[in-house]
Amino acid sequence: MRYLFFIISFCSIFYAKAQERIITNESQQWHTEPSKKVKFPKGAKVEKVKVNINHPLQEIYGFGGSFNALGYKALTLLPEQEQQQVMADLFSDEGTAFNLCRMPLGANDFSVRWYSFDEVNGDFELKHFNIEEDKKNLIPYIKFAKKYAPELQVWASPWSPPMWMKHNRHYGGRATNMHWGPLYGDNMEEVYANNRFIMEDRYLTTYANYFSKFISAYQQEGIEIYSVQPQNEVQANQFFPSCVWTPQDLHRFTEDYLIPTLSNDHPEVSVLYGTLNMDSVEYVDVLMKNSKAQGVGVQWDGIESIEYIKKNYPKFEIMQTESECNNGLNNWFTAEHTFDLLYTSFKQGANSYMYWNMILDDLGLSTWMWRQNSMISIDRYTQAVTYNPEYFIMKHFSHLIQKGAHMLSVDANKDLKVLAFQNPDGAITIVGGNTTDQDQYLKLDIDGKNHKVILPAHSILSLPFSQKINH
Repeated sequence: MRYLFFIISFCSIFYAKAQERIITNESQQWHTEPSKKVKFPKGAKVEKVKVNINHPLQEIYGFGGSFNALGYKALTLLPEQEQQQVMADLFSDEGTAFNLCRMPLGANDFSVRWYSFDEVNGDFELKHFNIEEDKKNLIPYIKFAKKYAPELQVWASPWSPPMWMKHNRHYGGRATNMHWGPLYGDNMEEVYANNRFIMEDRYLTTYANYFSKFISAYQQEGIEIYSVQPQNEVQANQFFPSCVWTPQDLHRFTEDYLIPTLSNDHPEVSVLYGTLNMDSVEYVDVLMKNSKAQGVGVQWDGIESIEYIKKNYPKFEIMQTESECNNGLNNWFTAEHTFDLLYTSFKQGANSYMYWNMILDDLGLSTWMWRQNSMISIDRYTQAVTYNPEYFIMKHFSHLIQKGAHMLSVDANKDLKVLAFQNPDGAITIVGGNTTDQDQYLKLDIDGKNHKVILPAHSILSLPFSQKINH
């Protein structure tokens, strides 16, 4: 045994040159080429980037998108074989390898229509609860995905409670889409008096049971819900399904009703606060001080709060719940923006990242007529399948970074956008984005070994390094 220890103690781990170079930009997507010796042009400004392999940061739980009914309807425009290919490209290890996805608990803006699981006024015993609407699109969509990702985890949040549980007896908060939310001009006193849950004990108890029955109903379909969040976009007063919560109301419902109910009925299901769509530290403090929740979900518009949560509530899981939906153009400009959101989310401490619509038709319209981006577009007439730039942006992360990886500390110029991750097997992946007009020249130090890297202008670059043992 002493001899064996002697040998091991003189082994060292090092990282050879990257196995390959993977690049995406406006003119080429997921272009792979063998790693080769790099020579910088004379006079190039070289930036030093040091990856601290002995300084692991947050654990990475995964990547995914949202199961929405309109996405499944777009998918089923295709012949069976092409449907299989699209789903493989999203969920298999050869594709984006999504392992963590969200779904709506009831209707959202990309449902076929408004519905809840119980719209019978005053049904406090939930005798009329049913998930029949979900059996048309959402459940087959999720089951299809699980063919390629059997360990796929699914979490859920409602956009609106049943209408009879709200003060205004309506799924939304305004008649038209004149502006986007209470942080942009609404009178908050009017909003809270209108688009708000009825904070009476019998309503709160019933709503917690509503969550529990949803989880049970999905179990009957062979789908385990691993986590829930009490409300999508807690401060969004929308013309489509929405419900605005004060932090005090959300805290009361979550701590006194939802968590106790699920702890009793479904102890395997975690509860995260969210989804937060604003950067209000005051709101966060009300929710999270002395909370029994296991984490918090932050939507793209609340991204600046992640750093505050990580610093002040370090034991909580932080999920980035929704990438920005953008405008349906699916162009390179919005792809670069999505990279920036990924970079900022992980840099500030997020454990996971969700895209929004994985699949839509070529119009990209919600039922409430809001055009949005998607990773994959399917033409309604020709059935042509287009893999949009954001598909490849997500793949630069999700294909290479495994569940259980850790982000590594990186020392670099603050203007550089470079992240490093170490997978459970020790392999390291570098992901860099250059959204400027000039190439960037990097001297990359990984465990004392230097690597020259050119990061082209307006490009995303991934470099996977396998762990090597030097005896």
